[in-house]
Amino acid sequence: MKTRELFHNIFSKIHIRQSPKERYFRLFQAMIKEVSKEEMFIALAQIKGNICDWYSTLNTLPHPDAERYNTFITVSHEIENIYQDPHQINTTKYHRYFICLVQGIPVGMMTFVTGSPSFYNESTDKIGFMLTHPGSHGCGSLLIEKAVELSNDGEIWVSAKPYAVPFYQNLGFEQYGFPDADTTSMRLIPSESEKWAVAGNHYHLRKYL
Repeated sequence: MKTRELFHNIFSKIHIRQSPKERYFRLFQAMIKEVSKEEMFIALAQIKGNICDWYSTLNTLPHPDAERYNTFITVSHEIENIYQDPHQINTTKYHRYFICLVQGIPVGMMTFVTGSPSFYNESTDKIGFMLTHPGSHGCGSLLIEKAVELSNDGEIWVSAKPYAVPFYQNLGFEQYGFPDADTTSMRLIPSESEKWAVAGNHYHLRKYL
């Protein structure tokens, strides 16, 4: 099956809000995998290649997904600039990298920083970057759930760009402090959010349960 046809078939059927996480995995073999920085860039290149194929199939211009496409390109350039810059090696030394795979095809990625008192005096866990295929639905939620699973202190922070604020709010993040011109500081405390519930040994989004 051609990549374009596979993405069309998958993304036309994925409605994460309607299915528990386990069923989502059984139906679409969706999984989150930790990778090296080099593997992350390989996955990012694959996503970018698939996006060009997908974008060329949009029937109308301007298309509702065109803004998501432009956002993806902008953020992917930021990721490349930061994580390929030799001067940023010490800054990103403790970052971890995760990709979301659907039927073995990468459709999203996340960088995660585990908080440590010795790391630039930052003690809270943080999401560095979140990026998903603009035609996907639900992969970002799966990555956020993975971040919550990774969290040591039950609190996660993110510096959200204006376009991403509604996405994080929908998953229980709340604005903390005053936003600046470029980003809004947001934090999630799953134990205090009605959008999250304990299932097994971890917090999960209620919409998966």
